[in-house]
Amino acid sequence: MQIEIVPHNPYWKLIYQKEEQRILRALKVANISSKIAHIGSTSVPELSAKPTIDILLGLAKEATLDDCIPVFKKLGYIYVSKYNGIMPFRRFFIKIKSKNPLQKWSQKEIGTEDKMPLRQTYDRVFHVHIVHEDTNFYARHIAFRNHLRKQVEDRQAYEALKLHLGALNWESENDYAQAKSGFINTIMKSLGFENT
Repeated sequence: MQIEIVPHNPYWKLIYQKEEQRILRALKVANISSKIAHIGSTSVPELSAKPTIDILLGLAKEATLDDCIPVFKKLGYIYVSKYNGIMPFRRFFIKIKSKNPLQKWSQKEIGTEDKMPLRQTYDRVFHVHIVHEDTNFYARHIAFRNHLRKQVEDRQAYEALKLHLGALNWESENDYAQAKSGFINTIMKSLGFENT
């Protein structure tokens, strides 16, 4: 499969801000303290991206990851638990929209044996990554976003790589993401982060 990479859309920021407000209201009702940030390529002006908004929540130490599960299910997200084994420090949620108005996704959770919704049938509107604020995952994502916002050459090189890789045929979207990791790790090393 190929990966859809589209030119930067200035409305992505507004779409994020609207969803941020919904999430913050729900977290306040649930008494969960968190920082929230727009991350990923859609958060970087002038950078082409997959048209999915990535949101990062950094929980305060006293909050537990699993407290967020019912909150996000109530907000219409699907809980993707299938990756908890390899990333136990993160909870991951997606919000999807069917390309066919007569077709609906009924699962509230995607477990280890479950398949993810196919992008040919469902658009992924949002990805939400929830971790504790003091994790390397949180710091890396914020640092990489900030770097690409400031460094034009690296942003353009990353965009060229994404466009090249997106045009190739991939077994899965995870393989595409893995193919970008060398570039990302080089940037992160220059920013003082160890490769992971």
